[in-house]
Amino acid sequence: MSELRLESRPWARSARGALVHLIFSAAVIALVAAMVFWVWFPPPYGHMLGGGRLFLLIACVDVTVGPLLTLVIFDVRKPRQTLIRDLTAIGVIQLAALCFGAWTMFEGRPVHLVFEVDLFRVVTRAQVNDRQLLQAQEPLKQLPLGRPSMIGVLKPTGENLVEATLLGIGGVHLAYQPKYWLPFDAVRGQVWKKARPLDQLALRSHADREALTNALQKANAAAREIRWLPVLSDRSSWIALVTEAGEPIAFADIDSY
Repeated sequence: MSELRLESRPWARSARGALVHLIFSAAVIALVAAMVFWVWFPPPYGHMLGGGRLFLLIACVDVTVGPLLTLVIFDVRKPRQTLIRDLTAIGVIQLAALCFGAWTMFEGRPVHLVFEVDLFRVVTRAQVNDRQLLQAQEPLKQLPLGRPSMIGVLKPTGENLVEATLLGIGGVHLAYQPKYWLPFDAVRGQVWKKARPLDQLALRSHADREALTNALQKANAAAREIRWLPVLSDRSSWIALVTEAGEPIAFADIDSY
């Protein structure tokens, strides 16, 4: 036994074990990334809400910490049961961290793009109160599990207008209040009326001009057939390009305020 203790550690085998762990971890992260960026945060919401940066942090921690721990722990000189126990503990910790990160992104995902009076507002799952959600119209009580849907809001009147105004001052906009939600078809006709011509869009930098050029290319429509509206989230201010049909056909990272 003393000879085994003095024997130099076979780091090559530890490295191979860590490499296998790294490949497996990368494969799992790739599957999670597909869910995040194609379902929960489809373009441009990942950039608009900072989902890409958050996922990158989660992925880096998950992909590096697990294999590094395996590199340290994986020692073929250990008893088999001890080695299995150590590796299982690493796997459980890594899986728990990944599940927590994925749940955080799931809760922060955009659920609705809401037309609110004269702009679009991105509403995330975390911004929807579950109790207030019961006040929404029946088709809208169920939040989408995948890509965000488009809806509108009913402009309040009377006492509701006072209440909505006070809540708005506190940062609780109409788009965050489910009792005012409407199917998008109910407000579709207002979008084009409230949208502004492109010549009323202030381009303050080369980046703004380049962003607009790229958005127009994606829109694939004549400039005279396009107007724009602000798109606000709790993290950024963009614009949406719309046609007379009312729905956004492209987005640009331009702060119009």
